[in-house]
Amino acid sequence: MKRYRGLQIVLTLIMGMTLCLPGTSFGQAVKDGFLTLYDYGSLDGAVDEDAFRLKLGQWIADYNKIKRQVLAMPKDKAEEAVLDGAYKDKLEGSSSLSSLDDVVRPVLDRWAASWEDGKLQEDKLTAGERKVIALLNECGIKLDSIEGDNFLRADWNYLNTLLLPNPSPETLAYMTTKGGQPDYFFSDGGCFYLLEEMGVWAVEWEKFLTTYPGGKYQQLAGQQYHMFMEHLLFSRVDNTPAFPSWNQGKMEDYWVEGLQAVVANHPGTQTAKIVEDFLAAISKDGLTLSSANEQKFVQRITAVFQPAPSSQQTSPVSPAQTHPLSPGEQKLLGKHLFSLQWISWEQFGTAVVTQEASGLHIKAKQELNGDYVTLIGQVTVKNEKEFTVTGDLITCVHYINNGEPCARNGTFTFKNTGTRKYWRLQEMDNPCDIGVDYVDIYF
Repeated sequence: MKRYRGLQIVLTLIMGMTLCLPGTSFGQAVKDGFLTLYDYGSLDGAVDEDAFRLKLGQWIADYNKIKRQVLAMPKDKAEEAVLDGAYKDKLEGSSSLSSLDDVVRPVLDRWAASWEDGKLQEDKLTAGERKVIALLNECGIKLDSIEGDNFLRADWNYLNTLLLPNPSPETLAYMTTKGGQPDYFFSDGGCFYLLEEMGVWAVEWEKFLTTYPGGKYQQLAGQQYHMFMEHLLFSRVDNTPAFPSWNQGKMEDYWVEGLQAVVANHPGTQTAKIVEDFLAAISKDGLTLSSANEQKFVQRITAVFQPAPSSQQTSPVSPAQTHPLSPGEQKLLGKHLFSLQWISWEQFGTAVVTQEASGLHIKAKQELNGDYVTLIGQVTVKNEKEFTVTGDLITCVHYINNGEPCARNGTFTFKNTGTRKYWRLQEMDNPCDIGVDYVDIYF
């Protein structure tokens, strides 16, 4: 099975897979869509049990606050708010999740080391460690790993079912489609998945869009479809480009074979027809991509999720809603090194940029010897050299601001200048003490 040129790390595990223990009764932590901290007994010393219970309780309180807000909304508004990611940054950026990450770090690292050939070897974990993982899963927290970086994150596929226990058929279909696909697709090493796999997920969104034409999730589902199709036809992702410069801008044989497999595996779909016609078009140009062909097939892709106007739809979807990812967005999407100079320029943290329903989002953290920097928020890309993050930036260095955290909220600009291989925070003056913070995201 071929993997793409330049992909340094091949994902062999399913990210954030739930660990189900024999004899474990799930659901004890859930009552009427709220989470509860029940008496789960001893964890056999797998973690600091008092700290774990305290931090898990804080996480539960953070989630329950959101649940109460959702319950206060009309059903249609609640569905829109939840699936548009309105609460995602708020919950994932909570200090309770970061604190839990610290408490369960030994278990998290042993979990990540217990995978062989894409399968978790449960017997390598102690009973206490398995119980910790089960409790986290039960409370909507996944264990995750990307290229050796292990961390906790919110399991939104699960939490959404708690927040929206009786969704409309269209909402349920959207949740099921989104929930059945991976959360991450790209990193600095390229795309994690084969073209055949990306084709499967594109077809799933095509089926959703044709089942609910002009529905309330047309824009969100269309963004997902566009992402997959753009990668199949025009990928400019580092290390997995569709038309690599090292091949004089010509599509390589393995990419052609991958697209041919998409056509063969999905007969009768619009996706297969678009890919088939695209291969025929670029073959006439020696397997290179002309601007005319790119424009033509972007329009073909858009037509899949932009139905003809009807009596119930008087205005077309705007270009801003359907545009393909820009080169700057493609460059930023995925995993990057992350640092604050006061902490270390040798032991880096990690920044992960993901594409959500509401746009690009970033979650970044560097931590060493009790000092840390975190950045969480929504990303707006201006070009390949500049983007902004609207959200929260927190720095904590033991010899700055008397060792207290310095929290900043707002819109932060990151720029790349000259030949540097990073974007640097422009609002670098520390508002809590005298000093300049060099917060860098590398590419």
